[in-house]
Amino acid sequence: MTSDALLPPRDQAAAHPVPGPLPPRILQAREGVEAVAGLPLAERAAALQEVRAMLEAALQAD
Repeated sequence: MTSDALLPPRDQAAAHPVPGPLPPRILQAREGVEAVAGLPLAERAAALQEVRAMLEAALQAD
């Protein structure tokens, strides 16, 4: 196990950034997930389903 495995997932990602800019749909999804983080659980689940649907539609459009 590397020392990175002991970090929270967000810090692991920051330690190993993806080369180049992220695709717009990934940026939108990240913004959506961050926006719902403070919502009550029931509202968060519904909002995350909307983010998932948006990503699935974007992937099918590609």
